[in-house]
Amino acid sequence: MGWSDVGIRSSIVVLSLLALTATSVADAAARPAPAAAAEAATVTTMAAAAAGCDGVAVGPEEVVVSAATRDRLGLKGWPDSAISAERTSDGRLLFHAPDAFGGPAGGPAQRNVVTAGDLEDPVSGGIVKAAPVRNAPDGYAWIGGGPIWKAPDGTVLKVLHLEKYNAAGNLFYAELHLGRHDPATGVTTYLGPVARPDNDLRTAFGLNQIADMGMSSLTRRGDHLYVYFPDFTVDSRGRPASTALSVARAPVAEVLAAAAAGKATTWNKYHDGGWDSPAYGDAATGAGPSTDLQPGLSMAWAPHVARLASGGVLMAAAVSTREIVISTSPDGVRDWSARVPLFREAEDRHVAYVSVVGTGADPATVGRSFYVYYTQWLSPNPDWTRAQLVRRHVRCTATLAAEAVPLIRHLNAGHHRVTTSLLAEAGTYPQFGGIWGLLSARRPGTRPLYECRAGAHDFFVSKDAACDAPGNAIVQTLGWIHTARPAAPSTPLYRCDQPGKGHHFVSITADCEGDGTPEGLLGYALSTTRTPFVRYYNGWEHRETTDSVTSSYKREKQTWYLENAERPGTIPLYGCSYAVPRGINHFVSVTADCEGLTRVRKEGYLHTQPPSSDYRPLYRCFWPANHDHFLSTEADCEGVQGGAREGRLGYVATSPGFTDDAAAASPAGRG
Repeated sequence: MGWSDVGIRSSIVVLSLLALTATSVADAAARPAPAAAAEAATVTTMAAAAAGCDGVAVGPEEVVVSAATRDRLGLKGWPDSAISAERTSDGRLLFHAPDAFGGPAGGPAQRNVVTAGDLEDPVSGGIVKAAPVRNAPDGYAWIGGGPIWKAPDGTVLKVLHLEKYNAAGNLFYAELHLGRHDPATGVTTYLGPVARPDNDLRTAFGLNQIADMGMSSLTRRGDHLYVYFPDFTVDSRGRPASTALSVARAPVAEVLAAAAAGKATTWNKYHDGGWDSPAYGDAATGAGPSTDLQPGLSMAWAPHVARLASGGVLMAAAVSTREIVISTSPDGVRDWSARVPLFREAEDRHVAYVSVVGTGADPATVGRSFYVYYTQWLSPNPDWTRAQLVRRHVRCTATLAAEAVPLIRHLNAGHHRVTTSLLAEAGTYPQFGGIWGLLSARRPGTRPLYECRAGAHDFFVSKDAACDAPGNAIVQTLGWIHTARPAAPSTPLYRCDQPGKGHHFVSITADCEGDGTPEGLLGYALSTTRTPFVRYYNGWEHRETTDSVTSSYKREKQTWYLENAERPGTIPLYGCSYAVPRGINHFVSVTADCEGLTRVRKEGYLHTQPPSSDYRPLYRCFWPANHDHFLSTEADCEGVQGGAREGRLGYVATSPGFTDDAAAASPAGRG
């Protein structure tokens, strides 16, 4: 919030809050360290966020509200804080967040926005209401609210962020206040103050200090509501200082009674083991100090804290303008786990305003699977014309059932990428035999692998949760690999570097197939007798192959799998071609002479009967308008106009066919 003056002001905020941040936004794209050296530096916190979320796995980014969608809805500076999800009595999901611009003429530019939607698209139902805070006090230059707490009686309370400016110094001073949201009208009415920094405004501005408390979530623990924030004070030498994480609380009963009377109750900060430090104070005494719950660490933006269904709380926070972490505590005050890095953006991205949203009936409660939402600017500095809302799926896997997931080595114009994501970039194809199995959850005898990126194009696999160097991007958690050879069919995986080509790849040979520099053993992955069989499309003709494709082709369907060698009950499948008016068309056939046309290669082997439930019939279809033969597992050939089914070729696998006792075993008692 408070980015109305994008540019000079944003630079000051970053410099003020990130002076001691371990991961600097100025870090250049760093090359990954050799895997052997990275092993010693592996971040153990991925196994140690133990107070309710261990075995953390993070999925790739998903854009849920694009800049174009925001523009279409007239949201110019949204979301300018963490979003907050509310489940209504009729089952709808509403999302609360402020818009930095669009307020009424003559008043603060901000307005509170409520949208209707779902977890995949929080604005699919449009804007329900967009209005400024009612009865807000004078003297503030920024007034808006985002995170809510919904009481059992239906009362909806909203945290408000209010700012005062010092235009001469490009400084601002933030406070936390409280409002009551009316579901019937969609309007939030001001109630009163909650917390402000230890330093008063005059002291902060005199120290040239930007005192930004952010916009906290409201978290209930027992009989109290909690707000979390960085606090601002002076150190022993009179210099400006801040805490990484402070907290204030008030009794739930008092908060609700005061809200019913149209005001806010008194809140107190946690300080030196007690709760007697005033969170706001009065004109004479001011606010009191607070204890840093995570001393020695940094915080770039206000944290979002959610209640764990298993007990305790989970905090998500941006610790730089590129990196978001989580940490847990059994009581919301003490014994915080080490911070676990969820992801780190590349240098050309800027992130803020992280939110945690549960997937159950109450989105304010987090289970073993949840989403982290955040505002992402497609630029190194905030630029609202290039802002979008992004989410990532986070799983706490230690007590979840483990499944085998395919890790596939792709190639595109000489550049490798080894990932579990489905890639659809033009010219990208899985390399024959380059498929291995990881586990989707942490199990004894396994270690996590991460997908990382150095610079613009060098995607690589690492055993280090921090991706070997602070300048590298953390893309996602790939899965868990065995540290020793398991009983199930497996193969060693090695990381390899190609310095002259500027990228890495993964190999089953310790010498990197004679085409790279070995960087050490990653572990032992599950192996399979199948290979990916992909359907591509170039705009007028389909091609299905286990071979390479040119940049004119783009992956169209989720991968099927063929046997890579003859097995009982299988027949060979051939890739064929023939000339058509537009050039060369490709098709597949079960006859070795390609039905009298040109045979290109043997693709693999189909089963004549389905060996198990993960096999589907594979039909060859014809699209006359394009002289195009294509494959489908749907008997109606996907309803292509004028299309004709030419027959069933056999049965194709829809899964890679890994087997592993650890994946099949119950997770009970593990983790």
